[in-house]
Amino acid sequence: MSKIDQAVELHAKGYNCSQSVACIFADEIGVDKKILFRANEGFGAGAGTMEGICGALSAAVMIGGLKNSSANLDSPN
Repeated sequence: MSKIDQAVELHAKGYNCSQSVACIFADEIGVDKKILFRANEGFGAGAGTMEGICGALSAAVMIGGLKNSSANLDSPN
């Protein structure tokens, strides 16, 4: 099943757009699905229901950061 199909399936279960996108990458980035679900709760309906930023885009940016970050707290650049 494609990532798109997986995200659509989660959204149909009631996940918000951000949770739907973030949770399908849990295994790939090594982050617990429950943590991603909780971390993306506030991005539903456009960042806290403000309809300002697409939740799916917010999740994609978060996943990109988690996947590509060096996690070097002493030298964050």
